[in-house]
Amino acid sequence: MKIPFYPDKPLLSSAERLTDWDSSDNYILQQKVDGWRILLVDDYASAWHEDLRIFTRLGKDYTKEVREDLEVRNEIQRLKTLLPPRTVLDGEWLSRRACSKDYNLAPKIYLFDAPIWNGEKLLNTPYLDRWNIITEFLKRNNFSNSIT
Repeated sequence: MKIPFYPDKPLLSSAERLTDWDSSDNYILQQKVDGWRILLVDDYASAWHEDLRIFTRLGKDYTKEVREDLEVRNEIQRLKTLLPPRTVLDGEWLSRRACSKDYNLAPKIYLFDAPIWNGEKLLNTPYLDRWNIITEFLKRNNFSNSIT
């Protein structure tokens, strides 16, 4: 599947450099760990796919790889059953390989954005509103630490 857009590309920088570019503090900084930037897609094709489809930012289908990660598999399947149809979530998959002893982290999916929710494109919606959609959804559905 070719992904028609990617909401935002990661910016490799520091908070100090961002303040040089934008002194208004009109930005949000989230640290990337060492996983894969992914889009979780529940689209029109989901009628033919039982899984929530997962793609890298380059469009590679990582659904199988993520489902093989036992620590997040059940949560991904649960996410699929609870998400509204035609939803796209932007996030990062921290796999077992990425969870070295240096980080002392467990495999998980970090969600950052909801560019499409229930078929509605939200890219013109303020980011904090999109972030609230995700956090409220996760809270309301009692997701474990495997998806944040």
